[in-house]
Amino acid sequence: MGAKAQANPTLGTVGAESAVYRDALGLDRMEREPAVTWHPDEPLLVMAGEDGVSRWTPAGLTEPVLGHRVTRTRWDTGAAEHPAGGLVVTLCSDQGATLGLFGRVDQDTVPAALRVLRRALVLDCDGYEKPVFSVDGRHLAIRGNAYDNSVEVFEFPSLRRVLASPLGEPSPGYPYPPEWLDRMLSWSRHNIAFGALPGTLWVGTPDAVLVEVDVDRRTVNTPPSTTC
Repeated sequence: MGAKAQANPTLGTVGAESAVYRDALGLDRMEREPAVTWHPDEPLLVMAGEDGVSRWTPAGLTEPVLGHRVTRTRWDTGAAEHPAGGLVVTLCSDQGATLGLFGRVDQDTVPAALRVLRRALVLDCDGYEKPVFSVDGRHLAIRGNAYDNSVEVFEFPSLRRVLASPLGEPSPGYPYPPEWLDRMLSWSRHNIAFGALPGTLWVGTPDAVLVEVDVDRRTVNTPPSTTC
């Protein structure tokens, strides 16, 4: 039996006063786009934007987040936790390449200590989004990049790439034609998610259609019910 819907759901907003960033490009867009993540164990949603870091609780409250800051090797995406726990991955990029850094999390220390492992995933160029693990932990998907729209999927822990595909038209090269640039910017930067079934990746398109990708069989399906 499903959970009973809340009679009076609460809608909250964060960063409503921020400037529109749809036409921003490159680093400017990356710095202004909000980052959102769920707590792995608690009903807590945390968002970082131009106005700082906030959290949403089940009570619908938006509160400032107090944390512990230290100086370490920089990274430019959020950290994705493996479903089994204890391991996270984040991205550290430069214009020429991006490193997928893996780390072990020590929950017995306060704040939790992160030990970066010696093995890394190397990606071409920069401008990638936060990695996404599948529900069974066998796959890792990464949305890119600074120069066009793409998605890459890697087996885990082997890090063997099993899928690489452009989203929309591949980049024609610089200088970008205005028509292509408009179509490229129409894609959401946060439009991939693994489904409940292992090996199923969902991709949202600018036409409000969800595309189902079977990573294991290398097939693509667009169920009629996913068009909204």
